[in-house]
Amino acid sequence: KRSLEKIKGAFNLEVTMDRDRSRNSDIDNRLKTILDALQRWGLIENDRLSEKITIEWGEAPEGCEIILRGVI
Repeated sequence: KRSLEKIKGAFNLEVTMDRDRSRNSDIDNRLKTILDALQRWGLIENDRLSEKITIEWGEAPEGCEIILRGVI
C-alpha cells in the first residue's frame, strides 16, 4: 500500500535499493537524488530536516522502496 502524506518538519527516511537494478551505481549517490525528488514533490519541506536516514541494498521489486515518517 502506498501513501503520499506530506511531512512538515523533521523526518526519518528508510530506503531499500535493489542491487540487481542498480548494478553500476553507488548506494550513496542514489540518496541525494531521492531526497531532491521528495522535496521537489512536496513530500518534505527540506532535506536538511532529516533526523535519521537508513539506506541499504535489499529486496525492492520496483527497484527502490522508500519509507518516510515524520518525527514527533
